[in-house]
Amino acid sequence: MSLLLVVGQGAWEIDPTGALPGTIAFAKLLSDKGIRHELRVGL
Repeated sequence: MSLLLVVGQGAWEIDPTGALPGTIAFAKLLSDKGIRHELRVGL
């Protein structure tokens, strides 16, 4: 299985959507559980 998380880092990804902090938190949760994944934060 391959899991790739992709998120931008513009203003809309922080507020109001919360996509950036939410995706980073999800990546940390996956790491804590030993689930292999890749996180890519774009422009």
